[in-house]
Amino acid sequence: MLAYLLKRLLYFIPGLLLLTLASFYICANVNEDPISMKLGENESENPQQARYLREKWHLDKPLFYFSLSALSEPDTFFKIYNHFEKSAASRMLAETGNWEKIENYRKKVFEWQALHKHLQNDSLLQNDSLENEIYLYSKEQSSQLLRRYDKAEIQAVFDSLNYRYLTGLLTAHKLSYAFYKVQQAYQEIYLKPIPIEKNYIPKISFNGFQNRYHLWLMGIFRGDWGTSYETQMPVLEQIKSYLPSSLLISILSFILIMIVGISLGMTMAIQHQKWWSRSMMVILFMLDAIPNFWVAIMLLFLFANPDILAIFPPHFDYSFMGLVLPVLAYSFGKTVNLAQFIYQITLNLLGSDFIRTARAKGLTESKILFTHLLKNAVIPLIPLLSGFPAALISGSILMEYIFSVGGMGEQILTAIRQNDMPMVMAIFTFTGFLTMLGFLISDILLAILDPRIHKNFATSNSPS
Repeated sequence: MLAYLLKRLLYFIPGLLLLTLASFYICANVNEDPISMKLGENESENPQQARYLREKWHLDKPLFYFSLSALSEPDTFFKIYNHFEKSAASRMLAETGNWEKIENYRKKVFEWQALHKHLQNDSLLQNDSLENEIYLYSKEQSSQLLRRYDKAEIQAVFDSLNYRYLTGLLTAHKLSYAFYKVQQAYQEIYLKPIPIEKNYIPKISFNGFQNRYHLWLMGIFRGDWGTSYETQMPVLEQIKSYLPSSLLISILSFILIMIVGISLGMTMAIQHQKWWSRSMMVILFMLDAIPNFWVAIMLLFLFANPDILAIFPPHFDYSFMGLVLPVLAYSFGKTVNLAQFIYQITLNLLGSDFIRTARAKGLTESKILFTHLLKNAVIPLIPLLSGFPAALISGSILMEYIFSVGGMGEQILTAIRQNDMPMVMAIFTFTGFLTMLGFLISDILLAILDPRIHKNFATSNSPS
């Protein structure tokens, strides 16, 4: 038994590390840069705040312990934070292999952008509408230029700006010199392209422990799950605030599902020859086709509607009456499924040899039920319950929205909609951990209730 448990624990640890890696990789590779999303146009106007947030959220660090890239790609390529700018730079790099010139071009574009900020309060812009129009157009194009990679498209932007600068006055002429440097730097990229063979030679760069995954993982071990991009609050504190309502409804629903589902399924199986049992199976089959959210809406319509019956409140609260409808809606579908499952299991067990032997020995039906039948009916149920710990945390998004629960399910939806990746990573990792923990507990319970499992493991690992 001990060897079996140790084996399960040894599987659990690498599985947990793989879970954190998958969670981090999926969430860290979203297209949007969180700083750009949060600051918007203010990012270029307030570079100090952007730099502070990148350092605080470790966005200025490489992604992992090592990175695999082309030989032509620099080690600092990850510091191009905007997804579209990185894609454009990557396309240019694939065409020319000339990172030195691409980097110089980007530098000149940044200087051109900075000049727009310097001239924004120029008095000429306030008094001359044409000059102001040229300035605004130039500012817009400067902010978008690094996202472009098509030669014809970039050349069209250059021609359009050159024409406008020629028709402008002093402000336009100030911008035109910086813009000339941008055009010159862009042309140099394609003048002497480096042989593109470097694009096909792989390179491994080792980043050490100062990488985003390592810092995030070590933070989890310290109890620091990161900071929400949206609220600037610790993620763990937010989870604690949303968890109680989901936890309460899930636990109450689980108790109701177990009591009603097991008792109904076993009673139907024991009395399967009676008309009510056959009728109940037909009813359960039809109820299984009804989605939970429709049940929730109908419960509100019938029992929380002033025009029909206003017995219960139309939203969740911690009172008894405020819990009734959410718990019924949560448990509806699972209760139907469990009753059907227990019915089939119990029906098969009733024809087993050990039940016939127990009856031949003269045991009462109640003793057969609780001593032999119930234990063997529960064993196949344990693997199905392994996902319940995760359900305690994640809740149900639709149910929580309908009943205004404000729990974890609703928080997951909000975090995804807002691209709040630290919150998404935390919830994803936490629910994944609980799912794995549920599987581990179910394996242990199965080994305890059915000794054949660890005995077979011991036999298979013993020397022949």
